Amino acid sequence: MSVSKGFVYVATGKKFVNEAVISAHFLKKHHPNTPIAIISDAQVHDDIFAKTILIDKPSYNLRDKTYLYLSPFEHTVFVDTDTYIAGDISELFVLLTHFDVAAHQLFEGHEYHMPHIPHAFPEFNTGVIAFVNNNNFAKFCDNWRNIFDKYLGAENWVNDQKSFREALYMSTLRHTVLPPEYNFRPLTTNFAIMPVKVFHGRNFGDMAFLEKRMNKIAVHRAYVPRFEVAVHDYMPLGDLYKLWAEATLQIIKEIFKYILPITLRNSLRNVSWIRKLFHKSRYQEWMQK
Repeated sequence: MSVSKGFVYVATGKKFVNEAVISAHFLKKHHPNTPIAIISDAQVHDDIFAKTILIDKPSYNLRDKTYLYLSPFEHTVFVDTDTYIAGDISELFVLLTHFDVAAHQLFEGHEYHMPHIPHAFPEFNTGVIAFVNNNNFAKFCDNWRNIFDKYLGAENWVNDQKSFREALYMSTLRHTVLPPEYNFRPLTTNFAIMPVKVFHGRNFGDMAFLEKRMNKIAVHRAYVPRFEVAVHDYMPLGDLYKLWAEATLQIIKEIFKYILPITLRNSLRNVSWIRKLFHKSRYQEWMQK
């Protein structure tokens, strides 16, 4: 008996629905024969989606991800509305023949302590999640939602990844880790070896720019967002020059920290061209939107 397979988005509110439509077109380009559904607060009238599933009481925040079990597909790959799909990710469905859940491990989670969860159990980014949609996963989602509400009430902190980590640790779901190529975040220095297939970031123009930088060559490489270059052993002259120029600016900035009084430094930060020159980060900017 064949298993139904498909992609799903969760988007509540017009802004995120519109973003999901754009992302879904990138996704469909690489998966023309795989259906895409959307879980939302209202019917989405766009042919890119095979089906809309409604949330009865949406929260219009990250809590709505805990309704992933509403997916109409037995084997589901969830992608965030701010994902730029740059390649074939159908291998994620293959993982679901051996595992119940797959997500990308973050270099995060060490900054807070959860007494009942060891630091050796990592935090996961919930922007790409492959899962087998069954009763066990539905129970996991219910627990994820309850834990989310617990932290929201205690800390007033809307964060779905901390609660996802705890719920996954407490569950019996078989889970595996996705490499960064399937959920590449440019907020901090990140690493890749294979061509990156999923870029995770709000501005799709920036993600297309990043794709050209990262997928120019498939070797061990690190992307440093402040320098906007992929650092590796085979860097072309243009990238080496850009790395040198940006590093020089950072050296100047550090020198200014020592020779300029703090009042003057604060005044200079308010000058737009100085702020852009020394503090630019296109990815930090879209995180504030």
